[in-house]
Amino acid sequence: MLKRSDTTNNLEPLIREGVSRIERKSEHDEIHEISGPVIDDDCKYICNTCNKSLDTLQSPSAN
Repeated sequence: MLKRSDTTNNLEPLIREGVSRIERKSEHDEIHEISGPVIDDDCKYICNTCNKSLDTLQSPSAN
């Protein structure tokens, strides 16, 4: 595991249109996408496998 703050990864592969949406409080609220990379703001570490994927501008797999 590596500290995210110690990496220089480009998070571009984590920006995915149509994957994540902002929570709606009612069915009448408009649907809005989350802009930017899909990543938990509280995430402080990254595994070596994901780090290598991001280094090569690939989205980490769920394997």
